Amino acid sequence: MSNWISVNDQLPEDLDAVDLLINAKRRLTDCTYTDDRFYTHQCKDEYWTEIKNNVTHWMKVPELPKADTEGKDDCNS
Repeated sequence: MSNWISVNDQLPEDLDAVDLLINAKRRLTDCTYTDDRFYTHQCKDEYWTEIKNNVTHWMKVPELPKADTEGKDDCNS
């Protein structure tokens, strides 16, 4: 079963974290939806950039798995 949702059927909730399909084939990850627009953020940039391509489908980003991270940080684990 596919979790992709056509933008013609439904749009995400405001500030949802989503993955996108452009023209039903190119995938963009770690995007957000707000003010009736999709945005992406690249690590090198400080700002969110509006996606002006033809977004055809979206999928809500799933929750990260729970892990034992006590005493660890992201850089040294």
